[in-house]
Amino acid sequence: MLRWSAENLQHEFNPESIVDTTQTTGIPSGEALIALVDATMIGTSSDRSKARAWIHSEIGMDGVVMAASTYGNFEMMNRIAEGTGVRASEQTRKSSADWQKELGLDRFGKGY
Repeated sequence: MLRWSAENLQHEFNPESIVDTTQTTGIPSGEALIALVDATMIGTSSDRSKARAWIHSEIGMDGVVMAASTYGNFEMMNRIAEGTGVRASEQTRKSSADWQKELGLDRFGKGY
């Protein structure tokens, strides 16, 4: 979805930025968005506060609400899919194979 959004908005998204924070995302406020997700998933309370302040300064309160809602929705969908044993479709696996390899995600095993 991120790849499609970037293409649709004519941004040159750099997927390496997801796993390498020294690289830029190529999308407006992308680094702040990644920091918010990282802080939410694995950060401390202090990390979360800093990330919220950063993203707020970048995109305002409405943007924070949209970003948090989007994150929450994806987290919910992933938990439901994992909990019910839903597997990614063959088309999804094929279309994401290059990204998985490029980002080194295949090291986590085939969870689908």
